[in-house]
This record gives sequence, C-alpha cells and structure tokens, in this order.
Amino acid sequence: MGEYVFMFGRTLCEPLITVIVPVYNVELYLKKCIDSIVNQTYRNLEIILVDDGSTDSCPKICDEYAKKDTRITVYHKENGGLSDARNYGIDRSTGAFLTFIDSDDYIDNTYVKYLYGLLNKYNTKISSCLCKIVFKDKIQEKKCDVKEEIVDQKDYLGRMCYDSTLFPAWGKMYAKELFEGIRYPKGFVFEDTGTTYKLIFNCDKIACGYESKYNYIMRDVSISHTCNDKVFHLIYLADAMAVDILKKYSDLNKDTLRLQFWARVSTLNRIMNANSYCKERKQIIDFILSRKSDLLQNNDLPMRDKVALRLLSINYIVYKWCWLMYLRFTRGKNC
Repeated sequence: MGEYVFMFGRTLCEPLITVIVPVYNVELYLKKCIDSIVNQTYRNLEIILVDDGSTDSCPKICDEYAKKDTRITVYHKENGGLSDARNYGIDRSTGAFLTFIDSDDYIDNTYVKYLYGLLNKYNTKISSCLCKIVFKDKIQEKKCDVKEEIVDQKDYLGRMCYDSTLFPAWGKMYAKELFEGIRYPKGFVFEDTGTTYKLIFNCDKIACGYESKYNYIMRDVSISHTCNDKVFHLIYLADAMAVDILKKYSDLNKDTLRLQFWARVSTLNRIMNANSYCKERKQIIDFILSRKSDLLQNNDLPMRDKVALRLLSINYIVYKWCWLMYLRFTRGKNC
C-alpha cells in the first residue's frame, strides 16, 4: 500500500502520503506554507504544488522549492479555480492517502503524523483534527475535553449540520480510494460543502482528533468572504447536501433543516453591505421565516441561531444592526 523507507538502520513500512497544495497568488504566505510541509516529522511524502495560473511570484517560489526537495512536484496550469486545482492534484497523486493544505495556511510539524496515526489506530479511511484561526493580532483555538474518538457515519453527518468547521477539505486525511468517482465541483466556491459529505458517505467511521494541528489564516480577501454572485453557491450546495443526507437518513430532517438555515443566514451576512441582491435577500428571509416553527422546535438549535431567527422575525433592519454589533465584539467570527 505504500513505500518502504530505510531509516536509522531499520526498514519501516511507511505508506506514501500525498499532500496537495493548490496555489494561486499567495506570494506573501506561500513560503511559510511549504516550509511547514517539508518539515513534517512524517517524512514519506509526495508534495504536489498545483500552480493555478498565478500571476505573482508563486510559480517561481514553487519551482525553487522543487529544486531543493525531491519530494516536491510542481504543476503549472491555466487558472481553473480551487476545485479544479485540487482535482488536478488528486488525478496525479500516487500516495495511499491524501491531505490538502491551502497555500495561504500552514500546519504544525506533526500534522501528517497525527492524522495518519488516527487512521492507523482506528483502522478507518478518514481522520480529522482541529484548527487554529490565526488573526493579525491573536490566535483563536477551540478547546475540547475529549482527546480523540471514533464517530460513525450518521453521527458525523449530523454533526456537520451544526458545525461548519467540519466541511473544509483541509484538516483531514483520506484514503485515496474514497475519491473514486468523486471530485470537487469546478467553478464553485464553498466547494467543500458539496464534496466532504460525499466522502463521508464512503466511510463507515471517522477518526476525530481534537488537537489543533492546522493553522487557518483569516485574510480579508479570502475567497469565502468575497461578495459576488458566487456567494449563493453555499445555499445551492447545502440544499443538495441536505437532500442527499435525507435519502440515506430520513430521521435527520431537523438537522438538515438547520444546515439549510445556516447556509442562508451565512449568505445573508455576506451580502449585507451589498446594494444589489434585494430579490435574493427577500427569498432567503422568506425561506427562514416560513420554517420558523420547525426550527424553534429543534432542541439542538444553537442559541445564536435562535436569536437570529427572532431578530429576523422583527425585521431585517433590526437583524442587520445586531449582527454588525456582534461582529464588532467578536472580530468577525465565521457564521
């Protein structure tokens, strides 16, 4: 399943693990990202850097690193977006396991070893870890009393409906076989929302580790925080996810409704300062209010959701003012 590595006079069976890094115009962050990968304590890596048509110094930086480390392979391609770059890397990977790193983020030096250790310990095909959110002036980290656990498929899907931090492609390790017939949707943002749950469908259990090994840099120009027509992709993908989950687990209906609610509130917040999208804004609010009763009957609905729902019931202006005040005091947490 992997390659044999000769180390310290012993032959160890370490499977080859592929690290896929889509790269696009992140010259200020790229070196730190690549350094964090090449310095992993787990050494048997295939590092694939996919330059997705960058117009800054990223192509040169990638090539320079490839000259210094034979584990690195660089591909230069025309710009096709994050999904296309990830798919490009998947198609060219040879490792038994895959993990994804965004090129403006970085990882702890035990990231790969930690995730592979979870896979190996629990004999499963997906493992995950927590992340630290890195702001300009602080680092936000979630603390958990549980060190690690194994979670079955249905439970994990249910958790995804309440926790958007479970969606990203990064912060996880996958057996490559899970991607048979599955690729990230080209042309979409929030592509993880349309893909991660499908990989979960192919896995009976997920090994969850609650140490923060991935470092997510909060940038003002992050794709997921840009307001344009693609912001509505989140609603489309979340609705598709809800439909697919209900086909398999019909009793998760209250959970999938919360997922749809979250996608709409998240989108509403992203278009808040846009002068356009009046029609779309009304459709979002109408959807939410038409399901107010069902949402409030969900005992698992987070308090913040309940507050948002009641504020929208008053009117949108009140909701908007309260949300902006909330952001002022929380420094822009993800919704």
